[in-house]
Amino acid sequence: MTHAHGTAGQSTREMTQNRYRWALLASILAVAILLALGLVIQEAYALRLGGAASLVLLILLCLVPDLADRRIGRTLAAGGRAARGAQAEEEVGRLLETLGEDFYVLHDVRSPYGNIDHLVFGRRSGPFLIETKSHHGKVEFDGDRLRINRRPPEKDFFAQTLRNTYWLREELAKVIGLTPWVTPILVFTNAFVPRGRPIRGVTVVNKKYLLQTIRAGHEGLGLSTRLWNCLDKVTENLCSSGG
Repeated sequence: MTHAHGTAGQSTREMTQNRYRWALLASILAVAILLALGLVIQEAYALRLGGAASLVLLILLCLVPDLADRRIGRTLAAGGRAARGAQAEEEVGRLLETLGEDFYVLHDVRSPYGNIDHLVFGRRSGPFLIETKSHHGKVEFDGDRLRINRRPPEKDFFAQTLRNTYWLREELAKVIGLTPWVTPILVFTNAFVPRGRPIRGVTVVNKKYLLQTIRAGHEGLGLSTRLWNCLDKVTENLCSSGG
């Protein structure tokens, strides 16, 4: 059985819940504002205030629902994306935990550049940094750029992954005294990904080939064994140094 620490998708699940809570609070606030405006308009007519004042109140009464609906809609859409992302991270987490006893997995590691979804250390290979994406469709490569369904993704996945990779190398060097090679992997759980060479140093795969890619990893010039023997210190350092 694979040794593991942390909960896959935990921070993304928390993000989803926070966004849905905000959408609920925003809905309640919008209703409260509408009720207040309705009462103010009634009072304005009762006091026979000028037409300009009443017109302004009526315009506000018309604008508030539209503005609230747009903002709440964007928040719900972001919450939906986060929920799909959490599900993908959980799916990959379960997959990684079938690697076997010669592997150790860290889930949901905080870094200064955003959470790292998964880290895998092998007794004789690794380490691997894994970022999970839940996009559907087809992944393609245009030189060193990635396209999803012929469009650029919403973020530069390579830049994010590489920043986390460089940070991780520095953190591991603090523990073992040498800087290990870290293999970054970008895994798509739902999209078709053509197999090929790494792009900008990042291996891009579908989840179907993730375990095969990890098991075929390089030996790490002896540093893998050194890391394996220091996993307690590695875990303590990574779980306290991020953010």
